[in-house]
Amino acid sequence: MAFRAVASAFDGGGAKPTSIVVTKPTGVAENDGMVGLLILHHAGEALPTVTPPAGWTLVETFQSNGGATSGGEYFLYTKSAGSSEPANYTWSIDSEVSGMGGVILAYTSIDINKGTDGFDVDASSSDISTADNFDAPSITTTAKRDQLICIFVGDQDTDYSQVELDASEPSGMTARIATLSDTVCAVVIADVIASAEGATGVKNFTFLDTKSTPATASIALFNLGRASKKLVTPII
Repeated sequence: MAFRAVASAFDGGGAKPTSIVVTKPTGVAENDGMVGLLILHHAGEALPTVTPPAGWTLVETFQSNGGATSGGEYFLYTKSAGSSEPANYTWSIDSEVSGMGGVILAYTSIDINKGTDGFDVDASSSDISTADNFDAPSITTTAKRDQLICIFVGDQDTDYSQVELDASEPSGMTARIATLSDTVCAVVIADVIASAEGATGVKNFTFLDTKSTPATASIALFNLGRASKKLVTPII
């Protein structure tokens, strides 16, 4: 199991978007597992209905502070890559929001068809202008060598454009994206292959200084595993 690539796109600050187009991550091959995060920033607009790209399955939705009335709404999707994937993927919504973002991570040897081996979210009730540590929750897995992915996503704030994102991923994990769109959100996503089944433990994101209304999430995906060896009975 290995990380393949990540791709992202953000749209906000101008005309209110109704879609976001994310390029296919570099090198995606048949049977790769892809994880997509759709980000909606809304400031009083009604929460729209989302139409994902063909073949993508909604796994979970979660919110940051404010939720359905004002703040961030996040949608987590998965897809198993086919033999011929498009050059990009488009998520559409049926009404305008203040900003949209999308992130796709691609991995080899993830068994998307088995679903998830655990998911949990922590939606904060306060902004992080006075805090610098946020935990992605512990989840309990049932299989060895799961791909554990932890997400920090902070909704856009009025002071956001004045603040530089300076974040550290959880200890022992590898950051795959750490980016700030001052009109949409801040996103930090890190991963690690879990060495054993059971509780993963909380994973701490550390910031020097930023400001938003954040949420964190943890998701575990099954490893495809090794093909079993066929037992051959010798002919005597």
